[in-house]
Amino acid sequence: MHDVARPEVAAVVVTRNRSGVLRETLLAIRDQRSAPASVLVVDNDSRDGTAAMLREQFPEVGYHRLPENLGFGAGLAVGMAEAAARGGCDYFWLLDDDSRPAPITLERCLGEAGTMPRFGIIGLSGGTIRWGVSTSTPNVPTPTVARPIRRCSTSATSSTSTGPWSPATLSTSSATHGPTTSGCSRTSSTRTG
Repeated sequence: MHDVARPEVAAVVVTRNRSGVLRETLLAIRDQRSAPASVLVVDNDSRDGTAAMLREQFPEVGYHRLPENLGFGAGLAVGMAEAAARGGCDYFWLLDDDSRPAPITLERCLGEAGTMPRFGIIGLSGGTIRWGVSTSTPNVPTPTVARPIRRCSTSATSSTSTGPWSPATLSTSSATHGPTTSGCSRTSSTRTG
């Protein structure tokens, strides 16, 4: 694990045929007060100029084009495996191409992660479903902590790693799935499996 005060975060963004919306999300990632160490875009076989846009406007962003549309979940799995293989990340930050996180998003997630000895996932509640339509208001996060379903180490080199995605996961969703919370909520119970 890297410096506890400054963990390494690998952002994984999944996209398909929405280069304009993806561009806005990547700009929002650049504007984070606590920037990720790396950003990887997993492209589900886009045919809208996504690769060219990334080469021209985001040369620092990694790119993995899938030969067919495997869906969001498979795209995340490919992205996490590639980021883990590159090494050096303590956390994954998982985003859809229309997430467009507010500048404080990653900082808030990392702040919450720093208060817990272990966790599985930190998610965000709030935001809106935009279905690829750009809006002028970024998603402002409220971190919430999901009950871990298995032990998850925040260290990629820990002897208690639980598989190829042993870094903890920070997830940003553009959709509200249930009521928005006004603060962080935690659960201390852990089920291993």
